[in-house]
Amino acid sequence: MEKTIFKDEELTIALIATYPEMSKRLAEMVEGTKIKLVNIYASFEQAMEEAKKIENEVDIILTRGGTGHMIKTAVSIPVISIPITPFDLTVSVSGLPPEVHRVAFVNYQRPIYGTDTIERLFHKEIRQYQFTDKADLQQTAVAAKADACEVVIGGAEGISYARSLGIQGVEIESGQEAIFQALSEAVELIRVKREERKQATRLRAAFNALAEGICIADECGEISVFNPAAMRIFRLEDTEVVGRNIRDVALGKLTADAFENRRVSHDQLEYVWNAVLDTNYLPIYIQNNFIGMVGTFQDVTRIQRLEGQIRQQLNQKGFKAKYTFRDILTCNQEMEMLKAVAGLYAQTNSAVLIEGESGTGKELFAHSIHNASPYASGPFVTVNCAAIPEQLLESELFGYAPGAFTGARREGKQGLFELALNGTLFLDEIGEMPKYLQSRLLRVLQEKEIMRLGDNKIISINCRIISATNKDLSVLVSQGAFREDLYYRLNIFSIKVPPLRERREDVSLLCEHFLQGMGVPQNSAFFQEMVNDWICYLQDYAWRGNIRELGSFCARIALLHTAGKNQRVRQYLKAIIKEYLNSTLDTVTLTLDTTLSLDDAMEDAQRQYISAVLCKCQNNHSAAARQLGIGRTTLWRRLEEKPRNE
Repeated sequence: MEKTIFKDEELTIALIATYPEMSKRLAEMVEGTKIKLVNIYASFEQAMEEAKKIENEVDIILTRGGTGHMIKTAVSIPVISIPITPFDLTVSVSGLPPEVHRVAFVNYQRPIYGTDTIERLFHKEIRQYQFTDKADLQQTAVAAKADACEVVIGGAEGISYARSLGIQGVEIESGQEAIFQALSEAVELIRVKREERKQATRLRAAFNALAEGICIADECGEISVFNPAAMRIFRLEDTEVVGRNIRDVALGKLTADAFENRRVSHDQLEYVWNAVLDTNYLPIYIQNNFIGMVGTFQDVTRIQRLEGQIRQQLNQKGFKAKYTFRDILTCNQEMEMLKAVAGLYAQTNSAVLIEGESGTGKELFAHSIHNASPYASGPFVTVNCAAIPEQLLESELFGYAPGAFTGARREGKQGLFELALNGTLFLDEIGEMPKYLQSRLLRVLQEKEIMRLGDNKIISINCRIISATNKDLSVLVSQGAFREDLYYRLNIFSIKVPPLRERREDVSLLCEHFLQGMGVPQNSAFFQEMVNDWICYLQDYAWRGNIRELGSFCARIALLHTAGKNQRVRQYLKAIIKEYLNSTLDTVTLTLDTTLSLDDAMEDAQRQYISAVLCKCQNNHSAAARQLGIGRTTLWRRLEEKPRNE
């Protein structure tokens, strides 16, 4: 017997048999395979109870005739009946003695075709009787006796009744072919059921993993699938929904209408359970016959949140704030106060305007405010309004739709406002923004919405705005170069970063930081030499480029350290550095309060100029008086005078 179709199958088969030969033949067929056989001998009445006992231990049950029918009603696992074939009947009839002329054949529910051939072959009359239950089986034995049948051929239970009536009984045996066919059917059935179970498990896992809510109902409206996402959206357990009619469950008016009208529906919005749902409905047909409907549901607010997360994940690598307040080095009291105030501003959602000269560290403050804010996990997007050409700045900020203009990307482009979703948009050099763009920016700040160039779709945005400028925006407003309403929108909170010349105590601290970062050890002789010889020059220098200029200067100093013991190179570099520092001592930068009167401003300017000359002369009063063209006494008097506004 061919076993190759069974050899890779791992399953357990129970055979409930009424005679040992059946078990023996089946055992021979599964020998050498991975099929485990459980043999049970039971009468017609015992078979059902025995099947219940082994139901959870086997994959399938093989038995015969009416026994199989009874077992099917008692267990949930598959039951295969081994059929009685004409060949089996032929074998049974061939063993009867010649004097037997009339034979009764008792079979479960169906007759066997071809008995006329068997009759002619063995010169016997064969009468067939069918039964469906135990009572029928008893009646068939009585009928066989009434019909003067000499022998009853059938199962163990049937011939037992016949013998009780004095009729000879012959138990029919299933041949190898019948057993093999039943075994093949059993293996294939288990294979199919396992594959169906796998497929059902995959589908169930897929439904459960979907972020969309799924509801599937049959043609009568009975719900068969209601996945976890649907449970979350509608706040219902599957036990409250599955098995109920779709008309009786609160899934929204659109759901009931779609089922009743059996129509396709896409992206319809409905307000259910305090949420806006995007709904889709699809009726299911087989050969134009309606067999059910599938509905999908998405929480629109969740879609928006996921969109923001996707944007953040895609863009955060390039849009991440690098600095915190710890990176703003200072020992100046005013700067320490500014850091504390900026930390308070960071906790709000309002716009912040950072003012200060170029190189004072405005961008460091912007980074630090973002990293200390509720938006810290979002992107930090920077745009320099002065660096991008005016005609491109609008598309960079707001993005554009596909084909919006010649040269536009075919798929369109997100703007920086979209990329900054749930984060911060830093508008550097805001004073350079064109006037017509100022109007669009004002609307964005008011409405929290944008529209891409060439598009008609409104996009909601949520980002914090930080702007910076090295210009006096209030002056630009008075000159009509900057919108007054936009100025007040941007200037909800403001920070004015002082120039380096107003916090000269930070010069030494910053020098140490820069030089160490450039590989100059703080405890080296070169470092001490630099501090001792040049610190007075560094503190008196105007630093018009502020911290950025100081960093560049420290790079020159670090180059001296690299020169090592090459004295000629060192002397040359020292001369260049001193000349650079001395060049600015011949000019003075004045800082005047615009609220002063003209006389007070002139006195303040005179006082600053005298201090600068005195500094240049290294606090030599005689040399300073000679350069100023006044006497030492006048110089002392001017230095002792207090400003009028104090």
